[in-house]
Amino acid sequence: MATFVLKNAFVGLGSSAAWKDHTQFVRSVALTHEAETQDETAMGDNSRSSLGALKSWAVEIELNADFASTDMDEDINTKLGQTPTSGGAGYWVTISPTTAVVSATNPRYYGRGLLTSYGPVSGTVGDVATHSLSIMGVGDLNRSTTAT
Repeated sequence: MATFVLKNAFVGLGSSAAWKDHTQFVRSVALTHEAETQDETAMGDNSRSSLGALKSWAVEIELNADFASTDMDEDINTKLGQTPTSGGAGYWVTISPTTAVVSATNPRYYGRGLLTSYGPVSGTVGDVATHSLSIMGVGDLNRSTTAT
């Protein structure tokens, strides 16, 4: 895949690795993957030196609101704040640039996260009502290029 316009990203959300496809509701998705740095500069160095440290990832998603779909409001709302240590399963997230088969040119990113923020009702008069989600990674963000 060369340069492209993002218009059909795949987004799956759920309480286990058996996530539910929410693609039809997604208005926007932003996945960030970061690494902390630790300064290891010592006396006598002429320039700063850094080590790569812990990684983190997060997802921001905006969806068209659909209160009639149990895959949306009811399901999402029950996952707020759940982690494996609080008795929940966490919140599985899987994202691909397109809905095409996962491949080297359409990688799948996935992992377990903590749903930290859920905006069940958002919008202004005359606009489409939306839901907003903020998910913080709990563990590694995985990348796959095989359709399994």
